[in-house]
Amino acid sequence: MLAAIFRLFTITLGTLIVTGLALLSIRWAGLRQTHSPPVHPWYSLSTWDFRQPTPEENCNKEREIPTDGIAWLKVFYKDGRWELSCEGVSLSLADKIAQSQQQNWLIEVGSIDLGPLDDLIKDLSQFDKNKNFAIYSSSQRVARYLRKKSPQWLFAADAASLVRLHLFSSMGIETILEFWPDFVLQFPDDKVTSLSPREVQELERRQKRVIVLPNSGR
Repeated sequence: MLAAIFRLFTITLGTLIVTGLALLSIRWAGLRQTHSPPVHPWYSLSTWDFRQPTPEENCNKEREIPTDGIAWLKVFYKDGRWELSCEGVSLSLADKIAQSQQQNWLIEVGSIDLGPLDDLIKDLSQFDKNKNFAIYSSSQRVARYLRKKSPQWLFAADAASLVRLHLFSSMGIETILEFWPDFVLQFPDDKVTSLSPREVQELERRQKRVIVLPNSGR
């Protein structure tokens, strides 16, 4: 009986040692990789100051959005075009961007359907020469589709990407994870977007930005 218990103990111990060495090897391999920041004007900025326009600034065609910081607009697909959410007013995203002097825009996509995304690409790409865009979507399918079609834009991390980061980090192998988004928006009291110091360190090593939002950031 004692011999059987000892044999089981040694097998378990050996398995743990081999597993631990394998994880250390994987982590080390990831740390050897080098990373460069995306080629995008925002990476020349010391801080990314996201600002959500007031309803009046957002929906009034005559009211300009402040040009300092980065304007954060949530858009929806309605009646065959991408629009801002404005009560009693129909205002297209393309019209709002065209009439604004603001150069930097974070577009939050309020749709999980892939069908209308080509229209969104058309609306934004016409301004690529003089305006800078980033995309935030809760749907990884939406974000990856837009990334494939418009790699010149930046992309915020979706929930699925962050869950994978947490999983790999819990095993100590976050260094080997393929983390494709360019930056992370940390919302207050949101466990999914909450990052551990080790996760933040890894993202910074990869030249990713981590933006901690104030309580009014959503």
